[in-house]
Amino acid sequence: MHMLMDLVTLAQVPDFGGGEAPPGSENLLKIGRWVLWGVTALCVIGLLVVGGRMAVEHSHGEMSTHGKRFGAALIGCIVVGAASAIAAALI
Repeated sequence: MHMLMDLVTLAQVPDFGGGEAPPGSENLLKIGRWVLWGVTALCVIGLLVVGGRMAVEHSHGEMSTHGKRFGAALIGCIVVGAASAIAAALI
């Protein structure tokens, strides 16, 4: 039983408090915002491209697997949208 209590003590995550950002972290946050903007733009462009291809193939009477591509693009948009909430939860 004593060994089990020692393992539980070792498994606990240390609490370092709120902490403060190191010098120069503003530039890292700026780069992160730029990346987020670019990825968001790519998500929108991806949805537009997949939607356009679906419309063109539908008008030609062709059936394809664009539904899977559209679903994958939507999942990517959800991940990008949730990224800031996940990062905020880690802080």
